[in-house]
Amino acid sequence: MSTKTFLSESGVIVTKERVVFNGDTYALANVASCKSRWFWATDSFKSFLKKLCLWSGILIGLYFFIFSHAKPVGFIFIVAGIVGYFVIKDKYKIYKVILGASSGEVDAYKSPDGTFINRVTKAINDAIIERG
Repeated sequence: MSTKTFLSESGVIVTKERVVFNGDTYALANVASCKSRWFWATDSFKSFLKKLCLWSGILIGLYFFIFSHAKPVGFIFIVAGIVGYFVIKDKYKIYKVILGASSGEVDAYKSPDGTFINRVTKAINDAIIERG
């Protein structure tokens, strides 16, 4: 007898008996619930670049503004540093699948693709419902 597969893509397989995330297998008999959540993740290198852009723009701008007669150049550096700080994106959303059991919850899978995480969550919930 073949097992019904609810989802099989990108290293994720959901059947009535188990869920496999890139080689990590969870028995659906132990899973009572499944939900998805998102959280902000920070790219530390981009965060560093944001701060570097802001402070170097302000310091170089103040140098030109105070010690030089090129006040417009100093103003341009200050504005460029502030604009750079707000333009560089250092945060992005990560979505995760959370499996709940009697022993607690586990973050089973993470991905930046929210629509894929929603499909995975729906497939797991459908498998739990069909399991009975």
